[in-house]
Amino acid sequence: MAAPPAPDAGDSIRQLIHELRSPLNAISGFAQIISGQMFGPVSQSYRTMAETIIADAAAVQTIIDDLETAARAETAPVETDVHEIVDIDLALRQVEGDLAPLLADQRVDLSISRVGGPFVARAPDANSRRMVGRLLTALIDVSEPGTILVGQLVTEPAHDDMLQLRVVRPVPIRFATAADLLDPGFSPEGEAPGAAILSLGFSLRLVDSLARAAGGRLDIGHNALTLHLPSANPRAEAELSAQQGE
Repeated sequence: MAAPPAPDAGDSIRQLIHELRSPLNAISGFAQIISGQMFGPVSQSYRTMAETIIADAAAVQTIIDDLETAARAETAPVETDVHEIVDIDLALRQVEGDLAPLLADQRVDLSISRVGGPFVARAPDANSRRMVGRLLTALIDVSEPGTILVGQLVTEPAHDDMLQLRVVRPVPIRFATAADLLDPGFSPEGEAPGAAILSLGFSLRLVDSLARAAGGRLDIGHNALTLHLPSANPRAEAELSAQQGE
């Protein structure tokens, strides 16, 4: 008698995600009822707890969304609207604001300069913020306290078809190989069995998958990690139209 086929890892993750969503939505929904005092007055202490639950549920929902995207990418390319245009400079500023509490908690400073411009890309707005946010969060997480995480948002005349967000490698991963950095079980301390579920490797793989779906990529260089996204500035658009007309 033939052995039953081994369960697909992607299917297992998708089933787990399905089973997590309903209770998570229920918990968040009840917390919103308490926070909004929909059934009558509620003390401030209970409203504060409810608001904390709502924020934690949103964070867990983000993790679930990332897991789902990664599971789908294992079997099929991520689909995006490549006709959408987004201001990456604005997206980066929004991410920098969102990351302020994490930066303070980790005692890390973020310094991203702008070189050239305009910084408009042909990619979905939500996915662009997600790529930038996941990349920076992952690097902040592995940075040592007191670190200044340095980067550049660049449009180069010689490579005007792509925008580049370059971030210098933090010291703990300065000499790690690309294979290590893309390994979901890798951690800078070498404690692979204890790595978090959304590890550095998982985050970088997710960023690369989303970037490739938009026609870009994530490059892991010796000194920096660089997110490339298709430029939508007038010069790049004109050159693309000329190439298509040939």
